[in-house]
Amino acid sequence: MGRLAILALLLAAIVPPATAFARPAESYAVIYKSVTGTTANQLIASLNKHRTQGSWAFTYWKVTRVGCRTTLTIRQTLPAWQDSGRAPAVLRRKWNGFHAALLAHEARHLQFARSAAAEIDAMGCSADPVRVLRKWIATERAFDRRTQHGIKTGATLRYE
Repeated sequence: MGRLAILALLLAAIVPPATAFARPAESYAVIYKSVTGTTANQLIASLNKHRTQGSWAFTYWKVTRVGCRTTLTIRQTLPAWQDSGRAPAVLRRKWNGFHAALLAHEARHLQFARSAAAEIDAMGCSADPVRVLRKWIATERAFDRRTQHGIKTGATLRYE
């Protein structure tokens, strides 16, 4: 075997193909909805008033495929508490725990979206992404059922 052939085999084993480095194009935006209140009850009322798709936070995502180009669009809607500086320390601690759990929950939705887009992108130019999208949407729905939309993992506040 010639030196060039050996070099080519070594490089093939060490350096992944250029497509392994490719990632789908991503458009990501966060929309903050102001919520107010200096009591738990006021804060919950404000969160309820500013729901998106029936939830206190929401991650919308869409994967599009044009030719060989995969694009992922993500829009997260998250609450931003405006009165935290005027609220009692105990409520701020409750909010911090709630908000951390909420962000962790929405981060999982981001993971699902990015995984779906990456899987579709890896399928090649002629593949049909519908099966992959259905799989990731079902995974996302099962996650929301299992966590009760984050409630079981702490993404909730209680009336006082």
